[in-house]
Amino acid sequence: HLDYHKTLENYLLAKKKLFSMCKTAIINYDDQAGKRMVEGNNCEVVSYSAESDDATYSAKGITYKADGVEFEFVGFGLIGRIKLSTGGRFTVYNALCAVSCAISLGVPIMAIAEALRFPVSATIFSARIEKNLIFFKAQITARVANKQESVFRSK
Repeated sequence: HLDYHKTLENYLLAKKKLFSMCKTAIINYDDQAGKRMVEGNNCEVVSYSAESDDATYSAKGITYKADGVEFEFVGFGLIGRIKLSTGGRFTVYNALCAVSCAISLGVPIMAIAEALRFPVSATIFSARIEKNLIFFKAQITARVANKQESVFRSK
C-alpha cells in the first residue's frame, strides 16, 4: 500500500485511524507495528501469535508438512486442531488472523477447523463503509471431494 501512502509511517497512521473507528481490533502480537496501531484506541484488542503465550490466541505445535501445515489454535479455554493445505509460516499467520476474526464473531472453533481443512478461495465483489462498519459482498468457495461448493455467499 506504499504506492498510495508513500511511507510506512503514513500507512501505519491510516491503519491506526481505522482501528480507532472499530469496537474490536484483531492484531498480530508478533508484529510491533500491529501493537502501535492500537495504542491509545478504546477498542477491545484481540491478538494472535505464532511465538508468544501472551497473545489472546496462539498457535502451538506448528508442524510444516509437504502438503500443508498443522497447529493447535489455543486461547480462552479453546483448543482447535487446524489443518491447512497450504504450507509456510505466512499461512499460519493468515489462519491465526482468520480464526481470531471468526471466533470474535461467535463462530465455533470446531466449525472453523472443519472449514479450513479444504482448499478455499475467496472472491470479494464489492465493499462499502456504512456507520463505521465495512460491508463486503463476497463468496467463499471450497474444494470438497473434487467438487467446487460455495460455502458462504454474502448478501
